[in-house]
Amino acid sequence: MNVYLLALAVVFLVAAIRNHWVLRRAITPMPPIAPPALYPSVSVIRPIRGLDAGAEHNIRAALDHGYPGEVETLFVFDDATDPTLPLVREALARLPVGQATTAQVLFSGSPTQRQTGKLHAMLAGFARARHEIIVFADSDIRPGPHALSALVGARGRSPFIMGQLMALRRSAIAAIGGLESLEGEFVDDMHLGELITGQGLRNQLSWQSVPIIQNGLDLPGFWRLYRRWIAFSQSGLQAGPGSVKRQSIYRGTLFGASVAFALVAAALSAWPAALVGLAAASTIVWSIGALHIRMGGARLRPAHRLMALAILLLAPLVYLANGLDHDVEWRGRSYHLDDHARLAVPHKRAV
Repeated sequence: MNVYLLALAVVFLVAAIRNHWVLRRAITPMPPIAPPALYPSVSVIRPIRGLDAGAEHNIRAALDHGYPGEVETLFVFDDATDPTLPLVREALARLPVGQATTAQVLFSGSPTQRQTGKLHAMLAGFARARHEIIVFADSDIRPGPHALSALVGARGRSPFIMGQLMALRRSAIAAIGGLESLEGEFVDDMHLGELITGQGLRNQLSWQSVPIIQNGLDLPGFWRLYRRWIAFSQSGLQAGPGSVKRQSIYRGTLFGASVAFALVAAALSAWPAALVGLAAASTIVWSIGALHIRMGGARLRPAHRLMALAILLLAPLVYLANGLDHDVEWRGRSYHLDDHARLAVPHKRAV
């Protein structure tokens, strides 16, 4: 019996190794492309609500973009009480006069019942934007001096959009019926990508990594963040064969099965099989960190690599929590979601 258990453990290990190499090949960077002869003018819309970690540096990076064309940056707040507003005004006061970068502050007010706060700010910024290329940028990112140029010249293809930094032509926005077509969606960017591909257009992917600055989270803050990202994936990611969601489900299932197998094998005193099963589970944990670095992520300290283990172990609890409690917090608001992780009722202010 121990021989059969060992053989099954080897199957788990081989599956984990194969999965890593499949994903590793899928994210092989493309060769650089020649820059365009003329960079188009862009309007960058940055919704802001609340004080992000490293907000001052994020704002500085937003203005020190290194883009070789004209850039208009619109910082969109709910109102004048936001704690980040003084930092933005201070940065704008230091902005050199007469360069190709202009920037201003807008106030959008409270969102409607069918809009997230982010979508409401996007609509307000889009109404004031002047240029043909519209860029939406989250407030918690810190793009480097080449990120905006690489985004405008992007070439790779993606079935969906991750909206931390995304550029769209006005014609593409018009083709999907305007940004208003995103109303009722909790995940605006991924749904936007689906609408664009539905019109026969392409989502092009930039291989320039963009850091997302997030630190200082306590355990409740991490739990809320994890629940929100799972909710994003539930309604935003497609679940067809070969999709990102399918790959994530497969990896999580393989990890859980490997751990369960190792425990059963240990209970039966089949120690070689238990160790190989544990090696399969460990391979998946290692793979997450390795793929993170290959995608351009920050180097991880040894202790931080264990976060992948925590994420895998907590995933079933997060799915269960989202299934039992449809309220998800995001940027100081609580959104009630339906069974498909879309907006169900008017949002309310989180307490």
